[in-house]
Amino acid sequence: MVVVIELALYQGENGLKAKVIGERLNITPKFLDAILTDLKRAGLIFRTPGFKNGGYKLIGDPTEMNSYQVYRAFEPELNIHHCLIDGSECTRSSFCGSHFFLDMMNEEMKKKMESVTVKDLIDHQQQELDKNS
Repeated sequence: MVVVIELALYQGENGLKAKVIGERLNITPKFLDAILTDLKRAGLIFRTPGFKNGGYKLIGDPTEMNSYQVYRAFEPELNIHHCLIDGSECTRSSFCGSHFFLDMMNEEMKKKMESVTVKDLIDHQQQELDKNS
């Protein structure tokens, strides 16, 4: 999420270079490359052309990109317990109180993540920075 927020804040016309992102966020190049690859594969970012001036940019508006979309770039689906995974063979799921509760919690978490946009996170970050200035 921090990489997406950083791109939304500072990407500029040519995008933000991976080296700059890594330095600002203290992320190793290898780990950052994996993050950027997953975000590209999910269709959330793209690489601008040009070796010297090229960088990474968000695809779309931060007000329309939500935290669940970013989460899905790294995980196939939100499942707080293995019995909630589609196709899971659980003989108790039709009556299990634990399954009912976990499924309810899973849906609430998903709804919350879908309701929080990247812009919301940027605004919160800025408010916290302003408080500490």
